[in-house]
Amino acid sequence: TGNPPRQITCEETYGKVKVTVMGGEEIRQYFDRQFKKMMLERSSGRARERAYNWAVRLGATHYQAVVFSKMTKESDIWDYLSAMLSRSGLVTFQPWIARDVREFIKASKLPLDSPHDSIHVRRGDKLATESREEVVNYWHSQGYERQVDFPLNYIPFTHYLRLWETDCQNVWNGSSKNQRRVRTIYLATDDPATVKREISKLPRGQGGTTIVGGCERVKFVFSPEAHHGSFHLAEGGVKVDCAERYTRNIHSIADLMILTKSNTFVGEFNSNWGRIVRIFRTQLNDMYVMPDKSFSWRDIVGLTKYTKKEELTKAEPPALVHDIRIAFAEDKPIPPPGW
Repeated sequence: TGNPPRQITCEETYGKVKVTVMGGEEIRQYFDRQFKKMMLERSSGRARERAYNWAVRLGATHYQAVVFSKMTKESDIWDYLSAMLSRSGLVTFQPWIARDVREFIKASKLPLDSPHDSIHVRRGDKLATESREEVVNYWHSQGYERQVDFPLNYIPFTHYLRLWETDCQNVWNGSSKNQRRVRTIYLATDDPATVKREISKLPRGQGGTTIVGGCERVKFVFSPEAHHGSFHLAEGGVKVDCAERYTRNIHSIADLMILTKSNTFVGEFNSNWGRIVRIFRTQLNDMYVMPDKSFSWRDIVGLTKYTKKEELTKAEPPALVHDIRIAFAEDKPIPPPGW
């Protein structure tokens, strides 16, 4: 389980402050040991009060905090927490970070005055670890039994595109070709050279666009830094170069913002990046009404009549996730926010 967190004492002008220093893995372990069970607990009045207070500190209204304090389904708790976190303002950029991210996005060829979709293709070191099982399953589904016979050691980009095509077909259904606007897809990937080669093999459309299935005018946009290769800090030998490390951080944050704000996002949850994008695409559902577990005599004898609107409201989930298509690992449970 790793070493326990190390606590150090810092001298400040107003006195001593104790600080716990942890890396990403240590934070996960600390959360798992100290807070996870506590955050899911709803069996006592004290536990529900604690959940209520957590929600209030995240900016929830009284009603929203009550809803959160009475939730018992784990996936609902994490989704509701994600929605509160994404709107809370807790994750705020320093002014110079916001400035550089804004300039980075402006430098891209992404049109900022029209909608865009996004696809995240994570390969790199994941191919030998978390994604390996998914790669094997994919090629088995394509009829390849032995791993030595696999044509590629990754899932091809066309698999991601097939998930997106349905959106394109729905948007264009019944419209003439002349009315069909160019659909823009922003690509965030740590393997840009390979993905570009895969795109080059697709049929070409008008005006430098690409034909994707039934979608005849698709424009792919890469990050301005895509030609430099991977933007993941663990790759590329940049750990000792602070300037390049900062640039890659800005690159990653800009990608995160673009993926979060896209109409449709295609990705996968083996990647930490895919999971954090999901957090910021989650929002509280204003249509959700907390179930009333009290029963009147009319309920018991079956005389209560609900309007169509009331029936629809009863079926609403407490939190909504903006259009996400899972390329693979869709069967894996959604972990706590930030996991």
